[in-house]
Amino acid sequence: MRALPAVVVLLCACGGGSSTFTCDGMVQGELMGSFSVCNTFDQLYRQNLDTWSVTGDYTELPSAFTWSTDWEVKGEPKVTGYNQATRDIKCNITMKKGKLTWVAAVGGGVPASGTCQLDVVDVTPNPQEGNVITYQARGTVLGHLEAAPNTGSTGTVDVTMTFCNGDSKMCPPLMR
Repeated sequence: MRALPAVVVLLCACGGGSSTFTCDGMVQGELMGSFSVCNTFDQLYRQNLDTWSVTGDYTELPSAFTWSTDWEVKGEPKVTGYNQATRDIKCNITMKKGKLTWVAAVGGGVPASGTCQLDVVDVTPNPQEGNVITYQARGTVLGHLEAAPNTGSTGTVDVTMTFCNGDSKMCPPLMR
């Protein structure tokens, strides 16, 4: 049995190592606030599935809210914009305050709700090591989230999160 090509992976948590990571978010609407750290942020390109995955969350405590996002996009990461109308995309952005929940979701067999957008402004491949290629990426996740049924939430929430995953030259400190 022939082995599948290696999964091309770039995993980066906030801080640590020789890479620089910045994450900065603003929340408006039924929830208000900001955050300047992602407790987790991972991106990986699965070569055997030809799919780029981006996930992140803000769960810092004490917190007025939590935020999470999960994206799957066909193809290698590239400089472009993706949104809920992009073919073969899966996106989910969730904000929570206690039981109250707001969601933007498309694809993955869930009913469409709200709008989601992923704008990638810079992608730099790292030198290939064997059959593994990793990437550095910079961009923004935006969402217009709707109240989730049966959670007691009302109205909408808008969230913008800027991310940068790479070296210090690519990821200078974010300015507020």
